[in-house]
Amino acid sequence: MNDRAVKLIGDDILKTIAPELADTMRENVRAQRWVLVKRILRKCCSLPDKQEKATLIVQEQTKVLPAGWATA
Repeated sequence: MNDRAVKLIGDDILKTIAPELADTMRENVRAQRWVLVKRILRKCCSLPDKQEKATLIVQEQTKVLPAGWATA
């Protein structure tokens, strides 16, 4: 951890805000992934009546992909 941050804010406060920050970041990643999946499905598939279900399926699949799989 950055010593300057600890001195300015204090170790106890940093320990308090760290979990909330991590949760917020995870939520933001999930939301961004959701938007990207919907955008890609809209671009490649013209199934408006089935888009929501397809989005849910793809979203679930992206959660279980190994790290770095898409960039390999």
